[in-house]
Amino acid sequence: MKAVFDTNILIAAFLTEGLCSGLLIRARKRDFDLVLSDDIIREFKNTLTKKFKISSADVSEITSIVTEAASEISGAPSGRSRRLPVITRPPASYGAFLPRLEPGDSKSRGIDETTSIARTCRDQDDDMIIACAVSATADYIVTGDEDLLVLKRYKNIVIINPRNFEALFV
Repeated sequence: MKAVFDTNILIAAFLTEGLCSGLLIRARKRDFDLVLSDDIIREFKNTLTKKFKISSADVSEITSIVTEAASEISGAPSGRSRRLPVITRPPASYGAFLPRLEPGDSKSRGIDETTSIARTCRDQDDDMIIACAVSATADYIVTGDEDLLVLKRYKNIVIINPRNFEALFV
């Protein structure tokens, strides 16, 4: 099963201990394949820096954890796919938060580039989430954003909130 996380899910995973952080842990354990794009990661970093005033060093550590949890990242430089590194020991400041993974636990791979889609969402910025999901042939988009949730589905991709996504594992 493949899922794309909207930026708000990634932010919630680090700012609160709860459902979204649990979903990120599931991604790290490879309970499902988390797919992100360079655009999602860029927005994530910008939000942490500008809105939440997190230092660049902490943003780098947090971003490393997020990219390690992802199985695929689309939109790699020069349109090439990239294999994602496995962080076997999370940075010390997050050591209690995320479980240790052993070398070889990753089945990471890249996808060539994010597909362009026609404007779909009320908020045009959310189209990048759908484009990432289409590129990766994802099964789910996990979001708390009402502009995406109102769509319920895009082609064969189910758009779902974190609680309903978690329920798939119970």
